[in-house]
Amino acid sequence: MWQDITERYASNPLVAAMDIKNEPRAATVGGHRLKPTWGTGGRTDVAAMYMTIGNLIHQINPRPLIMCDGLSYASDLTGVAQHQVRLKEPNKVVYGLHDYSWFGHPRGQSRAAYIAELTKAGGYILREGIAPVWLGEFGGNARRLSSPGGGGAWWANLQAWVKQTDIDWCWWALNPTHGQSSSPGTNKILNHWGAPEPFGLLTLDWKDVGYPLVMTALKALMQPRTGPGVS
Repeated sequence: MWQDITERYASNPLVAAMDIKNEPRAATVGGHRLKPTWGTGGRTDVAAMYMTIGNLIHQINPRPLIMCDGLSYASDLTGVAQHQVRLKEPNKVVYGLHDYSWFGHPRGQSRAAYIAELTKAGGYILREGIAPVWLGEFGGNARRLSSPGGGGAWWANLQAWVKQTDIDWCWWALNPTHGQSSSPGTNKILNHWGAPEPFGLLTLDWKDVGYPLVMTALKALMQPRTGPGVS
């Protein structure tokens, strides 16, 4: 499947990376409860899966970056310290980290404690120069984040950590409305087409910014702090 997708987009220079598995998590497969592991060498070893699929993709097109999400909904990249994803094509691995306020952060968590937590979860990969890390998802109720103190300690802490590390990122989500979606592995409808997306940044008609205070905060995070052209 991944080779078919690679062939489809091989001539499109805007397809710069392929995210192999979004938010690995425990799942029931064939009546058995399976939990993803990292570097174990068994059937549930997602690091081995990333290596296998990454090399298959590069057989078709050697250019794309290979995005490798951490365990526990992409919140845990601690396994990289002992088992890096190594591909035949050099310098193509990017590790994916996600973070939300409900990812186990204590209410009123101090900035120092938060930064230590994110450094342990995956920020160390950047700090030690092992590989790039992409904060592929973070977000919150945009209306709440637009109110004074609405994001709580998490929102302030995350902004401070992103600025400190100069990590690149993607907000969830831009779209103000849903497509139809169901819960994983079931046919239970969670959202019908056109239902409001509370994390979305645009107005419901998709024509304007719905939450300018959140957008202003995100623009402040876009400023590069290291690298070429930064004095």
